[in-house]
Amino acid sequence: MLRLQCLRPPYGVLYVASKKNLVGSNGGARQLKSLMEEEGVLGGHFLTEISDREIWKFFFK
Repeated sequence: MLRLQCLRPPYGVLYVASKKNLVGSNGGARQLKSLMEEEGVLGGHFLTEISDREIWKFFFK
């Protein structure tokens, strides 16, 4: 579970590298982004793709 106390508002940033295709799971950074946006505290942007991984940046809204 993400602990928001570990980020310092308003400048806290979290970078996540996640596998693009997780076999046997519908998780990953895209699902994490939707959960965070649902809470309304953090937002996220897709940055780039490296090999089979996606790099995401999460930040305080």
